[in-house]
Amino acid sequence: MMLFALSLLATLVFVMGLDALPSPVVALAVLFVIALLIWLSMRERYALRAGVRTTLGRAGSGVFAAILLLSLKFVTMLDMQLLESQVSVDLRVLISVVSVPERNDRRTRFEAVVLECLSCAGEFGPHKIMLSDYSNGRQYAADQTWELTVRLKPMSGLRNPGGFDRVRWSVAKGLNARGYIKNAPPPALINQPRALNVNSWRERLAHSMTSLPSSNQWSGLVKALTLGIKHEVSERTWAVLRQTGTAHLLAISGLHITLLAGWALILGRTLARVCKYCDPRTTGIVCSLFAACLYALLAGFELPTQRAVIMLSVWAVASLRFRSLAPTTGIALALVAVLAFNPMNPLSAGFWLSFGTVAALFYLHKGHQRTYPHLSLIEQSRGLHWWRKAMLQIPPLFRLHVSLGLLLLPVTAWFFQSGSLIAPVANLIAVPWVGVVIVPLCFIVLITGIFSPMLADLAMQLAQYSIMLLLSTLEMLVALFGGAIVLVAPTLSGAVFAVVALLTLFSPRGLGLRWLALPLLLPVVMFNLYRQPISDFEVHVLDVGQGLAALVFTDNQTLLFDTGGKISSNLSMFEAVVVPFLHASGRHRIDTLVLSHGDEDHAFGAEDAIRRFPDIRVISSQGGPAQLNRQELDERCVAGMHWADGDTYFTMLHPSPTDRGSDNNRSCVLIVHNGASRVLFTGDIEAPAESRLVDRIAGLLAPTARNLQSLDAMPPEVALPVDLMIAPHHGSSTSSSTEFLAFFQPKSVVYPAGYANRYGFPHVEVQLRYKSIGSTSYTTGTQGAVSFVFDSIGLLQTPSSWWQSHRRFWHGIVNPVCSAQFADRSTVLRLLELARKGQTLCGK
Repeated sequence: MMLFALSLLATLVFVMGLDALPSPVVALAVLFVIALLIWLSMRERYALRAGVRTTLGRAGSGVFAAILLLSLKFVTMLDMQLLESQVSVDLRVLISVVSVPERNDRRTRFEAVVLECLSCAGEFGPHKIMLSDYSNGRQYAADQTWELTVRLKPMSGLRNPGGFDRVRWSVAKGLNARGYIKNAPPPALINQPRALNVNSWRERLAHSMTSLPSSNQWSGLVKALTLGIKHEVSERTWAVLRQTGTAHLLAISGLHITLLAGWALILGRTLARVCKYCDPRTTGIVCSLFAACLYALLAGFELPTQRAVIMLSVWAVASLRFRSLAPTTGIALALVAVLAFNPMNPLSAGFWLSFGTVAALFYLHKGHQRTYPHLSLIEQSRGLHWWRKAMLQIPPLFRLHVSLGLLLLPVTAWFFQSGSLIAPVANLIAVPWVGVVIVPLCFIVLITGIFSPMLADLAMQLAQYSIMLLLSTLEMLVALFGGAIVLVAPTLSGAVFAVVALLTLFSPRGLGLRWLALPLLLPVVMFNLYRQPISDFEVHVLDVGQGLAALVFTDNQTLLFDTGGKISSNLSMFEAVVVPFLHASGRHRIDTLVLSHGDEDHAFGAEDAIRRFPDIRVISSQGGPAQLNRQELDERCVAGMHWADGDTYFTMLHPSPTDRGSDNNRSCVLIVHNGASRVLFTGDIEAPAESRLVDRIAGLLAPTARNLQSLDAMPPEVALPVDLMIAPHHGSSTSSSTEFLAFFQPKSVVYPAGYANRYGFPHVEVQLRYKSIGSTSYTTGTQGAVSFVFDSIGLLQTPSSWWQSHRRFWHGIVNPVCSAQFADRSTVLRLLELARKGQTLCGK
């Protein structure tokens, strides 16, 4: 079973990691080879050992099952995508709310299942969507049915190395589209929640907890630990848990479910003994499994709870049949069941953390049973206090937490770019406190709230006080020893090598494999300790939606030109995009921040940048970011300002002290140059500022211009060609004038414009102007972050984009524009064409 499960998982990971599927001929050849291997394994007359036949059969069956599951899943997914004609248009739909709504001061957000599209002339694909309502007047509840007017778009997201991939997340979660609710025509409530709906019960129980008199800021953690509702947990609490490596305690998983199952087991056995008509053993096991399933349903039946319940079910069935199963059998059955339920689960970090933690625990205990000869002698002696026995268990528990923390470091480095070195100590304190004190109190709140609000309020006070004590202790640990460190696994192969290295490090001594740990760990260790030197400079224009953030790397310095806008009122693009990209690039600081002007889409993250890097040098335009109040902002960008790092020079070209006009037209314009390589950052300047900029630089370049009465009579041969230009004002029609482009003649241009933005940037006529002078164009909203590497004579290598390096074949399947190109084909043929050619057809 384990061999079948591993081959199933490996095939799913391999196929979903492809940027394009092979041709049908190659695919059929692979399937033929797999079928041949399975057939050979079933034929005893062939000269194959029994072990070889078994291995071939199980591995081949796993591969075949993976291909079958993926094929069925993608065929279903393709029929659930938005049509191109349905993107960003008003649609009247009938929906059912299927999640507990998430509410804040700005919006209400929830997941919904589309029952019918009332305004669609033809077919409507999306089944499960995410909706936001920005009018706080309406109250949505789980399991309600509504008739709404919505505007939908595909589950697109920002595309940056090291950043959050919304498409990957939505595919794993089964979401087909997202959008917002319009007020006209007004929404209409059709049906109230049903009495026996699980999500409706979860919302009612959460509301009853909130309405308790003693409920305070810690009640969000009580709901998270009992009902899996986490959106009320404060960001400060999340930060402390992440810093100490204890955030997993809020993800209801094996720890919480096993605790509840254990209590139910004891209670069932006790009741059976009192009743005398039931077998205590059977009753206890049945009660234990029932309690675990009920808890998993109340917690939303997320992936960690699925794994825990399946493994507990395997244990229960084996126990009822008086059989003993190996731990690998339980985890293998759980793995197969979870993948059969949703073969896209390996795309989520929770899948790897859930199964990885359990597998690591099994691995650490396999062949390493704790044996203490002196312990048995001590236990035989009379008068041994319980606390002395408990103290004797602390060293092995500490070793277990240290070993588990080290084994999970590559996983957290790959998914979260961090690792907590104090996690073993923090978990040694937090795990027993949560399991023995906090979780029981939280369940007392949940249960007593149904029949006795007074008892529930008393239990809520105790639960909140115990949570406060734990968080205070964790904050003290962070203050004393520091929190999580930046830890990055640069490539998937590096993360895998690191995991294998740590597995060999904890392998039995008799195998003689521990010496392999050091060479296998070297790639990740070297990346985190020493970054690769840069001979000249690199430019990275990031995808921050409708905004601008670009990084310039030299060997000794890092410059950030603008910070981008915001994702929400308390999350900037700087924190969500720039910082993860820095870490993924092996950089840990920013030396200079240039704020072209104060518009939100360029400078919202300035405060976060200063908070994270207090000694950063800030240069801003004359307009300046309105939200900042710092003396360092007195360093204004003025034409002629310059500095250098080695042979790379940074020069401000605009504005001059006498320039007047809008904040856009007084944006900082920076040129970075090294030898013949030049890169121009333009901010949001428009045609009037472009004209002044050209006149100013032309006057410096042309000696004859000093004798002319008017700079309008500039000799036409005067120009300053650049290798790369960041398009002014995101490619608006009021910028990138013909005179401006003729003067700078950019070989490449990047439009910092969001995907399907409401302004229509970059405008078609602007794109035509750049195309007419031979510029190669890139748009961050469609191609993601774009990177350029320069030496002293120009581009050192072909520019690379996120689309080229990180795109997978299933990105084309969830892209309506891409799918529309094959709308006349059957489902299977359309799926094959998208999987094979989507990489080239839908890249721009």
